[in-house]
Amino acid sequence: MKFFKIITLFFNLLFVISCSNDYVNYDELTELNGITLLKSNNVPYTGTCRKYKNKILEFEKNYKNGKLNGIFIRYFDNGNVSNKVNFVNGNPTGYKQFYPNKKLKAEKTDDGKNQHLTTWFENGNKNLEQYLLNNILNGKSEQWFDNGQLKLSCKYKKNKQDGKFLAYHKNGKKKIEGNYYNGNLDGNWKSYNEKGHIISDEKYNFGKKIGTWYYYFENGIKKAEVVYKDGLIKENKEWNESGKLVNSFFAD
Repeated sequence: MKFFKIITLFFNLLFVISCSNDYVNYDELTELNGITLLKSNNVPYTGTCRKYKNKILEFEKNYKNGKLNGIFIRYFDNGNVSNKVNFVNGNPTGYKQFYPNKKLKAEKTDDGKNQHLTTWFENGNKNLEQYLLNNILNGKSEQWFDNGQLKLSCKYKKNKQDGKFLAYHKNGKKKIEGNYYNGNLDGNWKSYNEKGHIISDEKYNFGKKIGTWYYYFENGIKKAEVVYKDGLIKENKEWNESGKLVNSFFAD
């Protein structure tokens, strides 16, 4: 019986030792030429490392042959997860970020070529959604107000805005509409007040101001009329809210 007690004690001790050695402290590691080494033997580290601050776990990383591999978890002081980043051979392949109340704040997926980023407000409503190609904006991009109302919608092509652009007031009324071409304002651009009344009507040709631009008071009365040619003002007229012409200019 005594023999079995000794054997049991021996295996329990081995278990405690093995559990205590399933990670190393962050200060036991060093880095050389982008490779993380164990200070005690200068060998590329494989395993888990942890860092504590005031006895509270700050983060936990996983390595394989000296490079980050697996989940890297960072914590808030209350013990909840702050963010999680997944690594493969030292390269991040996506992450999740959280609010202190455990609600998801941001998530990015990455298959090595295509990325998808989504963020949320603390109330759970979506804040931003973007698509990327090789970490460069490419495709649809949308942003919302915290009340769930769409704030803006546009498209990117190789990190430059290209295509239809729409922006909205928080009440859902259209604020701006226009078009981009290869990162430049192009075509008609109109803006509206919160009541939906037009306040400006502009024209561009690949970023250059052209044609006649119109501006309006909040009550819809014409405020100004500007004529552009080759990007320069050729004519300008201004009216008061009663519709009376108060200023005019004609270039030579």
